[in-house]
Amino acid sequence: GLCSVNAQGIEVTIKARDGVQINNIYTGGKKLTTIEDKTEYRISVGDIQSGENRDYPIEFSLPSLDEPLENEMIIADISISFMNVKHDLYQTFETTISVKRLNQDSILENDQIQNVLVKKQILRMKSALAMDTSDQLASKGQFQQARDHLDQVIQEFDDNIIEDHTMKVLKDDLLFTQTAMKSQNSYRSKCNVIKDNLGMYSKQRAGGYQNKKCSLDRAFETKTRKKMKSKRN
Repeated sequence: GLCSVNAQGIEVTIKARDGVQINNIYTGGKKLTTIEDKTEYRISVGDIQSGENRDYPIEFSLPSLDEPLENEMIIADISISFMNVKHDLYQTFETTISVKRLNQDSILENDQIQNVLVKKQILRMKSALAMDTSDQLASKGQFQQARDHLDQVIQEFDDNIIEDHTMKVLKDDLLFTQTAMKSQNSYRSKCNVIKDNLGMYSKQRAGGYQNKKCSLDRAFETKTRKKMKSKRN
């Protein structure tokens, strides 16, 4: 209900610094306005409830350097504007995105560790895009192409990432979708589940599916949504 909404009309503006280009922003279907191509964009997030979060992976192209930088390089400025429902106040916050630019000799072991949180969100969006493309292929009867397209993303789930419960659920959903696209009858009987999963992962909602052999907890669940479910039950 309205009482659980924390912020309304959220807009996130991303502006790249000089020499930096924005190649892609994975918005999961949220409206993306181009202010200046490759440089500045605005995401219309809408409303958000208490306990929710949203992640929008961004792909940047950085300029080459003649020598490494001692300090982190700021590559983009971020502005977030919204109506604070709790305090009935319109607010704007600003921050930056920065990265390290080191030479090979000065890279420490910790610098080479991949950010798991970032990888999870990239895989989530890649999976949603793959589900969408494969669904379009399957709807045209191109089932082998649909399964092959999904397989490209499934191969990116290594043993370490699927130790995370939400990633295990996501991979299982991809495998479920791939299996459902073996034939016209199989696809027709499961197309509603496929479309539900696509929508949930695109919009960073709860994921997971249920069938006769498997019952998985939903991924990307929030505390508020769990409380609301418990009240309904």
